[in-house]
Parts: sequence; structure tokens; C-alpha cells
Amino acid sequence: MASIGQEFTDTLDGQLSGDPKRKWMDLKPLMGLPLFPGFVIVACMPTASIAANTAMTITIIVDLAWLVLIFKRWKVKAAAFTPATRFSHDPAGY
Repeated sequence: MASIGQEFTDTLDGQLSGDPKRKWMDLKPLMGLPLFPGFVIVACMPTASIAANTAMTITIIVDLAWLVLIFKRWKVKAAAFTPATRFSHDPAGY
């Protein structure tokens, strides 16, 4: 049975193609994903409070870590990417 971390990595890898032509199409939807819960939490807090500032700081740190993770995973996928050829449908073509 795979660990939760491996399942997460497999799910993330499933969202990334590794194709250099599709880099930003792959990454754009994933980039802002961790920001949404942080903004919702901060919107529910009183303005200019220590709790709101702390929540926003944690959100930014988590988002930066997330960006590093998805760029690293994309780099791994891009290194293993094989562009399609005219005969990609033919198994004997490899």
C-alpha cells in the first residue's frame, strides 16, 4: 500500500505533462491553489489583527513551498518527457 505522500505525488504528477510547450498551461491552475483557503480564513477575521497577519503569513509561506514543489515536480517530469513523433502510435517505432 502506497503512503499518503506517494499518493499525493502521483496525483500531482498526473496533473503535469512535462511538455515544455505546455509548461504554463500545466502550472497556472496549480499555482494559486493554496492561496484560496488562506484568503477565506483572513476574510473571516477582524482587520489589522495579529491573528489575520499570522494567518496571511502562514498562507504565503505555504504557497511559496507549494510553488517550489510543483516547479520541482514539473522539472522531473520535463526531464523524462519524450516528445511525440510522427510514428508514436506504432510500438515498433521505438
